[in-house]
Amino acid sequence: MRGIFERWSVLKRRIDQLINEIFEYEAPGIQISETEISVSVKKGEIYRGSFQVESPIQKKIKGFIYSSSARVGYEPDAFYGISEKVVYEVDTAGMEEGEVLSGVFTICTDAGEYRIPYRVEIERSAIKTSTAVIGNMEDFIKLAQEDFQKAYL
Repeated sequence: MRGIFERWSVLKRRIDQLINEIFEYEAPGIQISETEISVSVKKGEIYRGSFQVESPIQKKIKGFIYSSSARVGYEPDAFYGISEKVVYEVDTAGMEEGEVLSGVFTICTDAGEYRIPYRVEIERSAIKTSTAVIGNMEDFIKLAQEDFQKAYL
């Protein structure tokens, strides 16, 4: 008999909260396999990568994704389920060596909003000689000071 009264008092308290517009709800949150993305890509290449969005309590979550840069495509753009793999693609056509593309994926779900910053850098090409790799002007100057003939060739 005592158990019935305890359950009734809990139910009565909950009804009073709802009547007084006191809503208790904890968003379960989500787990994302990447906290940030940072890659180096050769000029003109298309880079593909992925990350996983998952519910830690195995409850279905609903959401959509968008990117701050038009150069970054992704699929799917919306999801509903316990776990979803998001595949993205970065198009570097027209970007120059040393140029950096920065942006953010925004994941809006019924369990909250999350952001994954990304940074894509276009690699600088290196010049190879018989004895060294020249990656920048300082390396070239050093080689020219040491051996002008190798630098000239």
